[in-house]
Amino acid sequence: MSLPPQPVPLTLIACAFVAYAAYRFVSIRPQLRSLRLGREVELIVGQLLEKLRVKDFLVFHDIPGDGFNIDHVV
Repeated sequence: MSLPPQPVPLTLIACAFVAYAAYRFVSIRPQLRSLRLGREVELIVGQLLEKLRVKDFLVFHDIPGDGFNIDHVV
């Protein structure tokens, strides 16, 4: 004897996964916003410092260190 399909348990499990994913997405949005803002500011600062090359300054970007990174050196 074969049982008919039981969609309710799988639907509840799927709803739980969707709710968890939505919760995680909402909880990390501020962190993603901060990372995006940091990336944009990093680009702007780099572009502004590049203008100093015209005035014979040496500009270096992303100098690797031992476990850290120096973003800009003029």
